[in-house]
Order: sequence, then structure tokens, then C-alpha cells
Amino acid sequence: PISRSEAEAIFARLSRSTPSGMRLTFKDLEAELSRNLESIEEVARAKEMVVAMNHVLVEKHGSSLEATLEQYGQEFVPQSELRKVFSISRALSDAQWAALLPFLHKRPDGQILWQSVLAWAGLARSPVAPASSPAVVAAQAPIPAVPV
Repeated sequence: PISRSEAEAIFARLSRSTPSGMRLTFKDLEAELSRNLESIEEVARAKEMVVAMNHVLVEKHGSSLEATLEQYGQEFVPQSELRKVFSISRALSDAQWAALLPFLHKRPDGQILWQSVLAWAGLARSPVAPASSPAVVAAQAPIPAVPV
């Protein structure tokens, strides 16, 4: 997902001036989408960057990205705040941030949906079953002896 401002920037970059105004042709859109398929390596690098930041944060500060971002109390954070959190472990250069930002899931106002970003990077926590759930009770039951 992209923010409204990113969508407008893409439209401005790809659209052509016509007598009836700015237009985006399917041909131009298809060509752009083909170029985007070439960015699979960029996606992998972006995910690796988020995972590496989480690892360093856990190793150096004993807290994960998830635990740190949960302190904001919302499902979204401003881009500037996320950059600060990402920079706790190691400062991100402007070029690194610019390369990472297009891959981060955003609301239309540009704020980052951090839980979605962590899930995308493979860092989503697995749901914890309540202590009274059948799965937990079964796991705590003794294993019956099997006759040999």
C-alpha cells in the first residue's frame, strides 16, 4: 500500500499531458509494473534491513522492534518516529531511509502501519494461546506410557 502523496507522485511521473488534461495510459502503467518486477531484490533487502534492525535492537538493548513500537499505543506511527526507532540500533542514512520507505505499509496520511511492516518482514509474533485453552491444557497433560 502506498500513501496518497506517493500515488500522486507516481501519477505525476508517469502521466502525459493531453488536450483534455493529464492522462496515464495502460501502456505506460504496464511498462512501470514490469520494471517493478525487477525490484524483487530490493524488497528482499528491505525486509533483511528490518530484520537486522530488530536483531541488533534485541542484542544491544534487550527489546524488539515490536516491544518498542507497542509503547506508542497505536497501530500506526509517524514516519519520523519510526525512523528514530529504527535508528536506535544504528543510525540510518538518508539514502537507506529513502530506499526502505517505499516498502513500508502506510495509511493515506503517510503514517506507518508498524504491525503490518513487522509482519511483512517476518517479525510478527505468533498468537499466544490463553492458559485455559484446550491446546495449553493438552500440552500440560502427562504423556501416557506406550507398552512395548
